[in-house]
Amino acid sequence: MLQVENLNVKAEFDRYEGDILQDISFCVCQGQPLAIIGESGSGKTMCALALLGLLPSNCVASGSVKLDGKEILGLKERRLNAMRGCELAYIPQSGAEFLNPALKISSHFYETLKKSGIKDRRSRREIALQKLSQAGLADVGEEVLAKYPHQLSGGQAQRTVLALSLCQNARLIIADEPTKGIDSETAQCFERCMDTAFKESCLIIITHDVRLAAKCHSVAVIKDGRIVEYGAAGEVLSAPSNEYTKSLIAAMPKDGDYA
Repeated sequence: MLQVENLNVKAEFDRYEGDILQDISFCVCQGQPLAIIGESGSGKTMCALALLGLLPSNCVASGSVKLDGKEILGLKERRLNAMRGCELAYIPQSGAEFLNPALKISSHFYETLKKSGIKDRRSRREIALQKLSQAGLADVGEEVLAKYPHQLSGGQAQRTVLALSLCQNARLIIADEPTKGIDSETAQCFERCMDTAFKESCLIIITHDVRLAAKCHSVAVIKDGRIVEYGAAGEVLSAPSNEYTKSLIAAMPKDGDYA
């Protein structure tokens, strides 16, 4: 279980300090995804970065973030770096930007699997192909492994990042707009992984897609760095009590619109 209590993030600028997040609290159980929704600039991505220990250098987080009962907020960078890509996984909006342009896709997989304890090179290749297949790239797995990130299509890059996350058996997975700007087939592939591959993980999905949010167990609505509504997805999305939530949901993409 992930338990977030009174998470605050302050940003320090040359002449003043600003509150980015204020008193954010929620919990996520294994197999019960949480959707975080809100306008651009509301604090969704900063919340994700705080949980992963990836805040900009001018930002400071306080409060409590416990994963399986262990405090991870404020851990030393060396320990957090060891957890990222193993216990903590991040699925970005743009797979192409996330991947190292200087490395072939095979190297991305081999390093990820090596970090997960798979030392045999042949085994790493077999697992990489298996995960690419699971992410919907069964027919082109060998081809993808031989390419550099810039040689992949947008959909292939996003599926590759998804496949990398499947290699990690992470306890916490944060997906930032995983279905935005991609084809419907790739988006549906992510949703299948939600129902199968990620069942043993605490999954947080940052999204503007009300249809995807509806597939989650619960929804947190963020406005100006604060949670203004939080509860079961069905209740929040079908009968919101907050006026901001009502207007936000009305403007969100629906009915399979992944753009």
